Amino acid sequence: MRIIYLANRWPNVNETAASTRSLQIIYSLKANGCDVTIACVNPKNAAVKSFERDGIKCVAFQLNDQNFKHLLKQDNYNIAFFDTFLMEEKTSWMFQDVLPDCLTVLDTQDLHFLREARSEKPSFKASVDELNFDRPKTYRELASIYRCDLSLIISWEEFKLLKNHFNVDKATLMYLPFMFDPHENKHDAYPFKDREGILMLGNFLHAPNLDQAVFFIDHLNAALQEKIHDVEVFIAGAFPTDRIIQKSKHQSHIKFLGYQEDLMPIFNRCKLMISPLRFGAGLKGKLFDAINYGLPFVGSEIACEGLFGLDDTFVAKNNDGFVAKTATLYKDEGSWQKAQFQQSAIVKTHFDKNHFASQLTTRLTKLHQGLKKHRQNNHQRNLILRQAFQAHKYFSKWIELKNQIKNET
Repeated sequence: MRIIYLANRWPNVNETAASTRSLQIIYSLKANGCDVTIACVNPKNAAVKSFERDGIKCVAFQLNDQNFKHLLKQDNYNIAFFDTFLMEEKTSWMFQDVLPDCLTVLDTQDLHFLREARSEKPSFKASVDELNFDRPKTYRELASIYRCDLSLIISWEEFKLLKNHFNVDKATLMYLPFMFDPHENKHDAYPFKDREGILMLGNFLHAPNLDQAVFFIDHLNAALQEKIHDVEVFIAGAFPTDRIIQKSKHQSHIKFLGYQEDLMPIFNRCKLMISPLRFGAGLKGKLFDAINYGLPFVGSEIACEGLFGLDDTFVAKNNDGFVAKTATLYKDEGSWQKAQFQQSAIVKTHFDKNHFASQLTTRLTKLHQGLKKHRQNNHQRNLILRQAFQAHKYFSKWIELKNQIKNET
């Protein structure tokens, strides 16, 4: 199968969990015999060379450009992936124009509208009962899900929300979490006694990560220092803002590291990771990084949402619980070793890449072979395509025409 993966940014595993997700999908498809192209709206960068060495074609394209439509038609793709609903809005109409039989797949990465709704009521708790979903982003993202033949959902909690609350047809949904090799071991055997410090990780373009860092500094650090005297807290992540840099400078025992090309040394030397997220959605890549490096973690309910089999010992519902659980794991070697073992078992049991990669390829093959019948039964898609979808198409065509006139003059 010929597959094109349309991306807002070139995936870089060292920057975002979304990139990790994209790369897991891309390389699992390639490993299963698919011919994969990555198309991105940004100019090519250093990451492109590694993709091309791996036999993955890379295309930098401009939105609303007739040349890209010609490329799609020329390469005759069987399946198109969109890395978020934002990319689907911008480009999916072109496939309707030039490749109407191309299977369209939305990788939601996480539900953006869920994250936005939670941002208005920040809390450690993951309940959705009191959230206000009546907002433009909700309807935009749902419309994107309806338009696509298949949507990949990273969290089982989000799968249930779409199916039960929004009545999305489960025939158009697939639960596809992060996928890891259960036998891969990235961490060195640094024992409890040789580790020091607490790590907080996350790129700061992502609003929940910025909020968690600021919230920790303002509301949790002082209480934690009383429980664990003089413990160093390291904050690492790409795209830091001046706000978080300045806050870190004026707090005792906070060490701001910023972007780290290689996270292995800090993962192997720190004793614990913390994730006091107060809003967000999907699965949290930073917690899987911690698991894969053998670094135990404590997180809020929001941070730990979707992690099957996670013991409540590591999940906090409020500030006091977060500080107490962090202090216990940090100071008690037995609890720390138990956490390391139990959290590692989660990946082996629930996030095995061999299992889910095979499921993805099988689902795509069956859908592609039975696409006509699948679309006939997908009434939500058919309704959307005949109505609001045209607005995106003709708005893009208007921009395309405007650009042509500009270039001619």
